[in-house]
Parts: sequence; structure tokens; C-alpha cells
Amino acid sequence: MSDLRVVGSVKIWLIGRLRGGKPVIYFLPPAQTTLPVGITLTLVPEWLFSVVYPTAPIKTQLLPGGRRGESVHRDVEARPDGVLLDVKSQAEVSYLTNPVISPSPPTSPPASPYVTSVVINPIEPFDPSTSQLDFIGSVLLPVAEAPAYLDRALKPLDPHVEARPSSITYWLPSLLKHECVGLRFVQHQGYERAAILEVTLVPGVVERLFMLFRGIPRGEALSPRWDVARDQAKADVKFWRGVVGLSEAGVLMRDGSMFRVLEWGGMEVV
Repeated sequence: MSDLRVVGSVKIWLIGRLRGGKPVIYFLPPAQTTLPVGITLTLVPEWLFSVVYPTAPIKTQLLPGGRRGESVHRDVEARPDGVLLDVKSQAEVSYLTNPVISPSPPTSPPASPYVTSVVINPIEPFDPSTSQLDFIGSVLLPVAEAPAYLDRALKPLDPHVEARPSSITYWLPSLLKHECVGLRFVQHQGYERAAILEVTLVPGVVERLFMLFRGIPRGEALSPRWDVARDQAKADVKFWRGVVGLSEAGVLMRDGSMFRVLEWGGMEVV
């Protein structure tokens, strides 16, 4: 540390950058219908795009309150077989990819009050730069049980056969680094405020799922304060529909006569 001119008794804080992994967007048009769709995704300043695919220019957009955030627009043809044709590049993909990062770590995390049950707020604040995961509103699982739990939890929320296993397998290497994992889903309206989605052709239903998870050391997992989260993992997974605020979306997503938009993403809290 002397090479860095650090001397004496000091405290050094190492804060990891929060990265939103695999936020992807699927377009599901009505059966036997191809739809031209324009989509704009605009982020709050606490997030930046790390890459987008199919590639498109990343611009700055004025947000409510005078702030500016990064924005990307793409025009696609959504086909009934699930393929998206990007009009500009002519690339054929199954979904639009929009990984994001936090441009700067928070100076200090927000404090969370102690509660003894899952809390459902009218609109849950979601700040990607200060996101935390603790025993409040989460479930606690041994990591060996996490993949099966996610599959059960996502079925009432996400009936898309390809999206569900794809999302689980994407996060599996990160999950398997831990002995225990706490996880929760972010409320739809709170997430919408952090990542504003605009679609030129109004969908019949939009479902946006964003998961937060954190590895929980075994010693911490055995703490009594995690008892409620541990018990909640044994409850009927349908309670997540109320937490996310998409109680009817899972049913509507199965309606092949509707134009449907599905987004799935997540972030490991470090």
C-alpha cells in the first residue's frame, strides 16, 4: 500500500459495480401474424448500457425531473415463430439483449427496517445503484434447491417455454458459487421507473420480471433473522404474482390471440 502513498491506520472500502445481467425482451405476436414494432428502452442515470444486441446507437434522453439517461431504439419485425428481424442490421434473433451496469458504486447503502413478513408496497422504490438484498421480502434457499425453485416460481409469472430455462441456466454459474442464496423479484412498477419501455404498437400485455439475488454465507443463513425468508421459500410460489404486481399477466401471456411483450433480467447484489 506504500506504493499508493497510503500510510498509517486507514479503512479501505472495496465496492463492486452492480451489473444487470441478461435483461432480454421477447415479442410474441398473435398467431400467424407478423408485426412491425418500434421499441425504445430508456435508463435512469444510475444505469448504463454495457452492450446491446442487435447493435443500435445509444443516445441520451431527457427524463422527468430534468435528468438524462441512456436510451436505445430499435425497429423489428416480430414473427409468429418467435423470431425477431432487426430492420437495420437484418439480424434474426429470438430476443433483444440489453445488459446494463451501474456507472458508479453507491457511497453507502440505504438502511432497511426490520420486518417479519414479506412486504408488498404500492410502488416499491428501485434504485439499481443501491439495490440490496436481505431477509426482508426475500426467500432463502440452499443453492442446490434454487434452480428448481426458480422454475416453480416463474411458471405462474412466465409461461414462455424458452425464456424460463434460458434465464435459469444463464444465472446458474453465479448461483452455484454460493452455499445459500437469497432472492426476490422486483415490483413491476418500480422496475419500470428504472428502465422505461416504450413500444410503438401497444401490446395486449407487458410482463417485466427482474430478479435480485445474493449469496448468503452459511453462518448468516443460520441467523434467526432469516427464519421468515426460509419459511417463505416453502410457501406457495404464487405469492410472487402479488409481489411483482402481475397477478393476471401470467394468464394473459398464454393468450395466443394477443400481442405480448416479455422482459426478463436480474442482478447479483455484491
